[in-house]
Amino acid sequence: MEYNLHNRNQIPDDYECCYNCEFMSWMVAIGQGARCGNEKNRYRVFRPEGKKLKIPVIPGVAKKCEHFSNIRRKMTLRTDIGNERTMPLRHDVDVDKILEEIKVVGEDWKTEGICQIMIQGAEGKEDDVYFGSREFKEIAEAGYSEQDFIIPLFPKMIYTNNLLKELKMYRSRLMLLKPKSCLSWHHDPSMRIHIPLCGDTDSFHLIENIEGTKEVYHIYPGEVHLMNTEVYHSGINLSRKVDRIHIVGCVNVDDENN
Repeated sequence: MEYNLHNRNQIPDDYECCYNCEFMSWMVAIGQGARCGNEKNRYRVFRPEGKKLKIPVIPGVAKKCEHFSNIRRKMTLRTDIGNERTMPLRHDVDVDKILEEIKVVGEDWKTEGICQIMIQGAEGKEDDVYFGSREFKEIAEAGYSEQDFIIPLFPKMIYTNNLLKELKMYRSRLMLLKPKSCLSWHHDPSMRIHIPLCGDTDSFHLIENIEGTKEVYHIYPGEVHLMNTEVYHSGINLSRKVDRIHIVGCVNVDDENN
């Protein structure tokens, strides 16, 4: 089919043409012409063959130039976060409900030297609530990937497990940062979602920005944040008395369906 102004609504989303380009805009109303908003075409005139020149013009509703950029392309979380280091995803988390539910986990994991426990496990490792809570090397050497950790290890945590499922999280764990402590300066193999459960303003993240300098980021209970942990970062708790507890999990930031 040959596409034109009259059948433009039938143009497929993946068809490369001005109608699907993010730079095209109608002039006030259809019938008064269209123009290209790309700065590189600011002083450029596209002359339709055999037609009287109308300014401003575009190559054609069903045509394109070399600067085409599809406005209908599917976005990913990686695209959304761009060069930012954190990005809020939700602000409606019922923290009190989660804190009540995680009581089924017990208190042993809060022991000095542990401070992490999985709430999603991998097939064949459901009985080991600590497998996968440490370095990625442990997972890889056992023949697993982060995406394998999708089994809820505490079925009674209904609200929490549903939240993780809605956010498409995997390899999720509870992480405790005790007062006057911090994590090493490190980077992860994938980005992380953080769901803060408790902590005060003296706990924060230190993350390397695009210029290579370190910046402080605060996130608060009730929120869900995507965090670019593929760059160097650390978690720090400078509080004298208050524990910092987060749910931390992975998400596929390159999945167009997230």
